[in-house]
Amino acid sequence: AHTRASIWSAKGEHEPALREAQRAIALLPGDDLEAVDIRNTIGMIHSARGNYAEAEKAHRDVLARRRVSLGEGHPKIADSLDNLGVVRFHQGAYAEARKAYEQALALRVAVLGAGHRDVGTSHNNLGGLLMDTGDVKGAAEHLEAALRIYESRLGPDHGNLAIPLSNLGELATRRGDFSEAIRYCNRALALDEATAPDDPQLAYDLVCVGEAHLGLGSFAAARTALERALQIREASEGDAGELARTRFGLARALWRDGSATDRTRAQTLATAARDGFAKAGDGWRARHAEATAWLAAPR
Repeated sequence: AHTRASIWSAKGEHEPALREAQRAIALLPGDDLEAVDIRNTIGMIHSARGNYAEAEKAHRDVLARRRVSLGEGHPKIADSLDNLGVVRFHQGAYAEARKAYEQALALRVAVLGAGHRDVGTSHNNLGGLLMDTGDVKGAAEHLEAALRIYESRLGPDHGNLAIPLSNLGELATRRGDFSEAIRYCNRALALDEATAPDDPQLAYDLVCVGEAHLGLGSFAAARTALERALQIREASEGDAGELARTRFGLARALWRDGSATDRTRAQTLATAARDGFAKAGDGWRARHAEATAWLAAPR
């Protein structure tokens, strides 16, 4: 049942994944190491669905159990810290998320070595957090480290490279270097399309491409990327904030590129985005303010 849960989860089918994981955990003693791993899977499923309160509860429980059963120096402690950091990041608890990420990174370097692919994951997560908290220099250092490690360990065409590439593209957009952003984002998109064409991760790459084209004023290209991203997001369970972000990006593209009918749709999308940002939690507060201001602005 645990294996089936992992398969469903990898496909983005979170409801059957959760059902199989809960069935598997019912068959095992609470402190059994496999049961703890299943609890970790449950936390990751909740996180993928955007159910961060339940995800936080699961990951804190797993971390505590792993500390007792495995000791502080085990690599799975770093995994749990990393998972908890992801959840707290999405909840807008940036200081706690950063502490968890930094602890995971230090442990992984000490236990696995600085060039291990899991160290690359820690660099990527910490870089994404620093980007969202305004530390552009620190974000670039960690994201570039993640990309170097992935390229070295996995090769230049592995799908995992898409994650730091997409983040580097978003960072370039925030710096106003839209042409560089499009290069990063298009490379991420090409890798994901080649290795996992049905993965919801494609939406991140497409939003990355779309927002960079918005910055360049290429509204038709932005619209094409963001329409596709929205189709993926609406067809899969996931982060409410990311869905709102996709809707808001498409709203801006439609307003600048479309007809009167498109502008009516843009207003509808932007309103849904504003409400979605509000429901998504503290981590989306700045985006909520941006969408609110856009809707209020005279045009």
